[in-house]
Amino acid sequence: MQQLTTHEIVRRLATKYSPPAWAFLPQVRNRTGFGPVDRTADGLAMSLCSSRGLGLVGFEVKSHRGDWLRELKNPSKAETIFNYCNQWYVVAGSTVIVQEGELPKTWGLMVPHGSGLSIVSEAPERDSRQLDNSFLAAILRKVTDTYVPRIQLKGMILEGRDQKVADAERDRDHWKTTHDRILKKGMDFAKASGVNPFDQFSYRDPRDLGKAFRMALNGQQEISGMEERLRSLRRTAEQCRDRIDQELKKGGVGTK
Repeated sequence: MQQLTTHEIVRRLATKYSPPAWAFLPQVRNRTGFGPVDRTADGLAMSLCSSRGLGLVGFEVKSHRGDWLRELKNPSKAETIFNYCNQWYVVAGSTVIVQEGELPKTWGLMVPHGSGLSIVSEAPERDSRQLDNSFLAAILRKVTDTYVPRIQLKGMILEGRDQKVADAERDRDHWKTTHDRILKKGMDFAKASGVNPFDQFSYRDPRDLGKAFRMALNGQQEISGMEERLRSLRRTAEQCRDRIDQELKKGGVGTK
């Protein structure tokens, strides 16, 4: 047995009453601002096809039986928005929430079925109260909170496209600069060594060139180290010579 949350029920309602045949809004209040009596419909759906009849359908979502029993104790609280609707449905999160004989005669019942919702009891159609400015303002407020106007969405798409183009051009310039820098270093290496690492017809394996280059660097480092050691030995020898000369002078022995 399925047991749906309120969020999942509203999501399925939005799928069932989707464009272009329907316009669906979740959580619609009876007015903007605040007043002594504030009510909220869990969902409203307006039929948009005149050939099928234009009508406003309201929904009260119940995901737990305890919530439904509290609703039964005060069913009149739904009338504030119910009176504007041509049909009114309780949408239960499972088949055991609303028991037989509990549903008011003017309400319909939906329950989960597969991945959607199934009508167990069709809500009777009724004449509705004409929309007043207060309720119309609440509906339009929810529209602005829920949907992005097409012209604004188009602007956002164009802005995003322009940003992507700018990002791509910046990346292109970055990688071109990097490519040119690597190429210049490679050509400088080729000019100094006589070996072009970018020559696709060269029989030399780039890995062998790399090993040879490393050996040359290591050899240069060894030569530099040997030169430094020889200089150190020469300084030590000169210090020894100077010390010997000093000792000889102290003993009265001259040096030639």
